[in-house]
Amino acid sequence: AEGEAPAAGGARPAAPGPRLPGAHVLVVDDSAMNRDLVERALALEGATATLAADGQQAVQLLKTRPDGFDAVLMDVQMPVMDGLSATRTIRGELGLAGLPVIAFTAGVSDGQQAAARDAGANDVLPKPMDLDEMAVLLARWIRPGAVRAPAAVTAGGDGGAGFPAITGIDRERAAQRVGQDRAMFIGLLEFFIEDNAGAAEQACRELAAGAREAAARRMHTLRSNAGFICAMEIMDEAGALESAIAQGEPGVDARLAALGERIAALVEASAPWR
Repeated sequence: AEGEAPAAGGARPAAPGPRLPGAHVLVVDDSAMNRDLVERALALEGATATLAADGQQAVQLLKTRPDGFDAVLMDVQMPVMDGLSATRTIRGELGLAGLPVIAFTAGVSDGQQAAARDAGANDVLPKPMDLDEMAVLLARWIRPGAVRAPAAVTAGGDGGAGFPAITGIDRERAAQRVGQDRAMFIGLLEFFIEDNAGAAEQACRELAAGAREAAARRMHTLRSNAGFICAMEIMDEAGALESAIAQGEPGVDARLAALGERIAALVEASAPWR
C-alpha cells in the first residue's frame, strides 16, 4: 500500500558492505554540521548527497530535478520553510507521491511523529541521529535489492584505536556513531566548535534584544549539534534551555552563563585533538 515500506524480500546477503550503493539522497537541514555528518555517513554506505539548508531550497531542487533523488532526509525545524511545510509541498504542489521522505527531528513524541506522517513523511528518525539506524531505514525505502547486512560493531572496547578521549564527550558512543571513523569525528568536532563555541553568549545577547525565538532556536541547534558529537551534558542543558526560553522562565541568563562555561571547557579539553 502507498506509504508502506517496501518488503526486504528474502534473506539478506551475509557479506557486509555499503548498504546504499549508487543511491542519491537530498539532505535538508539548517545546520551545516548536521549536513556534513549525514553526507559523510552516506558516503560510507556508497551513497551521494545533495545538500539544502532549508525547505525552500529543497523544494526548488525538486522542482528542477524531480527524478534526481532516491530519497529525502528532511529536518523538521528550519527557518525560511520548515520540513513539514516542505513535505506537504513535495506531496501536493510537486506531486511526488512516490519519493521517500524521512523526517528527522529532536521531537520524538507520538504527536510530533504523527504530524510528520500527516504532512507526508514516510518515516521518522530521532535526533541525534544514529547513523546505522539511518542506513537501515533508508535501505528499507530505496533500492531494496541493495540491502546488506551491516558490518559487525563490537560492543564495549576502547571505541577504536586512537579515538579521541575528551572530557565532556561520551567516547564509546561517539565512536559508534561515526563508525569508529576518527577523522570524521575530529571534523565534526571542529564544525561543532566553529559553529557553537559562542552559542550561549549569543543567546544571551538575543534575549537582551528581545529576540526570544532566535535564542530558543539557537539552543535547539546547539542541542542537535552537541548530540551528534555525544557531548551529552551540553545536549541535555541546551534542550532544557530551549524549553525554558520559549516559556519565558526566570533565571535563564545564569543558566546560559553556566552552559557557556561548559562549552568553553569542552573547547579547551579538545584542543590537543584539533
